[in-house]
Amino acid sequence: MRARLRLFLPLALFAACCPPAAAADLTARLEKMAAERNPEAAYHLGMIYHLGLDGTARDPAKAFALFRQAAEGGDPLGAYQVGCYYGGQGGDAVAADPALALRHKLVAAEAGYALAQYEVAQHYLHRGNRVEALRWLEAAARQGSSPALLALGSYYSGRPFADARDGAKYYAYTLLSLEREDEETRAFAAELKAMFATGLSRQEIADGEKMIASWRATPTPVTLRANAGQRAAEALAVGGN
Repeated sequence: MRARLRLFLPLALFAACCPPAAAADLTARLEKMAAERNPEAAYHLGMIYHLGLDGTARDPAKAFALFRQAAEGGDPLGAYQVGCYYGGQGGDAVAADPALALRHKLVAAEAGYALAQYEVAQHYLHRGNRVEALRWLEAAARQGSSPALLALGSYYSGRPFADARDGAKYYAYTLLSLEREDEETRAFAAELKAMFATGLSRQEIADGEKMIASWRATPTPVTLRANAGQRAAEALAVGGN
């Protein structure tokens, strides 16, 4: 559940409350910039119509057109959203096309967007391409993606693939996938450690602890922009006027 909430964090941030007048002004500024072929503005405007923010009616067809404009202008987050629409989120706005979904998500993944990297990894894993799946999972994990870290922990547990078992990585990636700021999560982490103590060797646990101690998440600029949500849209609108 916690991982699922983190997946939707960029959307939640984009939909953060702001005064209706400010929202209308932001939309107007983005409309102007998108009309001038600014790809990032087209992406943010597409998100407004995708989510139906602050009095703006949801319009998937208009959102998709804006995402395509953003993608064609080189915006990787626009490409990711185009991929999501082709992946089935488009409803009546666009017919689902798994090949096009992957193609556009790969653009975003290659640009460094962690969520796209995780989803591309899942695509390859489901199709048995473990080499590509691991490459993209590791890229997303380096940015601190909880779903990617958890998936890596599962992979190295040896349950899906016995030849992949690595106790230290299983231990480290699983614990790194947890957010540790709240008491509930700390308690869950303690339970996991107790479980690991009965199933892993002392050396595996020691090596896993070393991995955790040296771990530093390094999100890319495109991931940071996605996570900034509406704040990034406001910064762009202010900077462009």
